[in-house]
Amino acid sequence: MIHSSLPRLYFLHIPKTSGTAFGGWLRRLYDVEKSFPWYDYHQLSGHTLEEMQGFDLYAGHFGRALPDLLDHPVETVTFLRDPLERLASLIHYTLYEVKLDPENKHGKELQAIRESSHPFEGMAEAAPHVPEFQNGQTHELTKTWPLRRYLNSDNQLDLNLATFRDECETPTAGQQLDVAISFLDTLSAVGICEQSQTSLEQFCRVLDLPLENPLQLERTTQGRKGGAWQQDYWFQRLNPDLKRKLETLIELDRELYQHALTRFETEQRAMTKTISLPPE
Repeated sequence: MIHSSLPRLYFLHIPKTSGTAFGGWLRRLYDVEKSFPWYDYHQLSGHTLEEMQGFDLYAGHFGRALPDLLDHPVETVTFLRDPLERLASLIHYTLYEVKLDPENKHGKELQAIRESSHPFEGMAEAAPHVPEFQNGQTHELTKTWPLRRYLNSDNQLDLNLATFRDECETPTAGQQLDVAISFLDTLSAVGICEQSQTSLEQFCRVLDLPLENPLQLERTTQGRKGGAWQQDYWFQRLNPDLKRKLETLIELDRELYQHALTRFETEQRAMTKTISLPPE
């Protein structure tokens, strides 16, 4: 079980927000403690709800329904990222997947990106067919995952993430944003990818985690071959009309991100006032 002084922690991993790097930092931190079970980032499949009641740390994709299904209180945190940068990262990753899979077996909806001379133009055409690119952050926060519906006869969580998303109720745009903001406000802490070190320090204070040797988070694409540079190059080539078109695809994400920035900065100012420094 987790160290007695630390809370149970559930980290909502929103793709392409430095969540993998943050999860890796958590794993390294707790591996040193040797005191928690580590579970897969991307699936709940194979675990019973009873087993999940015993998870001290969970890093993965879940919705606002999950904490309510647990018999114990948990601290929930997440990372957000500037939506346009996240869009670039998603496109870059999609192109990387397409390169690994020339026949594009994982979805015809990516064909527009694959055949486009300019990846952002392809994205603008493909976006209506790719759920990951449609207000992805608000979708990740608002989706309700009614886990009890997916328990099989052996009480196992046997589910397919794509089916899960399709079967979840899809709120209207305005409702989606309202629900996302209300859920965001229930989280113990919200990290900002562009302020990752400050976010880590905030998480450590809010969650009473040790501060020794914090990992400096890097942007999720910097480890890939030319990823960060390639994104900058794409941005420089954007014409104003295309940029405006892309911005409309992430309107809800932009509003959610601005709300998170305001909250994050407010919390930082409050912490600055309340944290007492040791005497010299």
